[in-house]
Amino acid sequence: MRRRRVLAVAFLVVSSLANGSGSGSGSGEGSGSSSSSVLALTEATFGSVVDGSKHVLVEFYAPWCGHCKALAPDYEVVGRTFEGSADVAVAKVDATVETALASKHGVSGYPTLRWFPRGETISTDFGGGREAQGMVDWINQRAGLKTRLRKAPEATKVLTTSTFDGVANDPSKTVLVEFYAPWCAHCKAMAPIYESLALAFKGEESVVVAKVDATAHRGLAERFDVSGFPTIKVFPMDDTPLATYEGDRDLPSLVAYLNDYAGTFRTEDGGLLPEAGVLPELAPFVEGETVTAEQLASAEAVVTGFDAGSEARAHGELYLKAMRKVLANGPGYVATEMARLEGMAGSKAVSHAKRTMFLLRRNILATFGSAAE
Repeated sequence: MRRRRVLAVAFLVVSSLANGSGSGSGSGEGSGSSSSSVLALTEATFGSVVDGSKHVLVEFYAPWCGHCKALAPDYEVVGRTFEGSADVAVAKVDATVETALASKHGVSGYPTLRWFPRGETISTDFGGGREAQGMVDWINQRAGLKTRLRKAPEATKVLTTSTFDGVANDPSKTVLVEFYAPWCAHCKAMAPIYESLALAFKGEESVVVAKVDATAHRGLAERFDVSGFPTIKVFPMDDTPLATYEGDRDLPSLVAYLNDYAGTFRTEDGGLLPEAGVLPELAPFVEGETVTAEQLASAEAVVTGFDAGSEARAHGELYLKAMRKVLANGPGYVATEMARLEGMAGSKAVSHAKRTMFLLRRNILATFGSAAE
């Protein structure tokens, strides 16, 4: 296994944040990076939404259903389009769990879309198309609205023949590329998962999650021996040969694979695993609840020995900053600062790079003796 690199983004932002304070499936049901705009209803919550106060579109789905997975990206766009609307709500029900609710509304196949007009709690069949624009047009017509389709900016980078080599062959990045076909049901089913993957690695300057429409750029597909869809290729930053991803197409598997391949420590929601940023070389100096001047001096000597510009040097500087704060403020600083960093990292208002820095600093503080107990 290749030696893990510890988040190159840290070095890019450490110079501006190290002396001050300075986080985050796609669509769908992940957390942290983004949450679904479609309301997930149960028997207990259904009546509070479908109460006649507004028009409601409800999808009854099964988690294992291929057609449901294919519909998911477009349905999420519809949910986002009407999010916050006083007139329309877009919801979904897992019919394999809420079987009584599904039976009550005549659900016999998946996905089944039911329309509940304002003033009614009895549904009618949804008669629109199954693509986002068609669903929005149908809802607008029934609700007397002129709401425009609202798509979220994609975290996945879209490549073409003219831009491909500049991105995929960048020696400073590991690039994951999905070759897909717009008509491919498997590609549609994987789309929200792949977007969640891109969001999870949004804070990684050294990782790119990209895609290519292989039907529009056939030359690229032929060049890389793409014969089926979706095909996922990995373009490494070093001399490692081009690889084809053969694993499962769920988010945990993709995140684990890319972490292992790129040497990163991302979680599925775009956070960081506890080991990110941690330097074993500095562990002896942060074992106790307090930091002494002698420990700080010893740690400074170790950090000075790291190569200038290296990730170890950047993270070492974060250790030194934390040690100075503990020395000045006492062991209570660790728990207080960790809580503050957690709060800032959870804010949707901060950039992915700052969130990464907050989480790195939290991980480092968590190795201090007073925080480990």
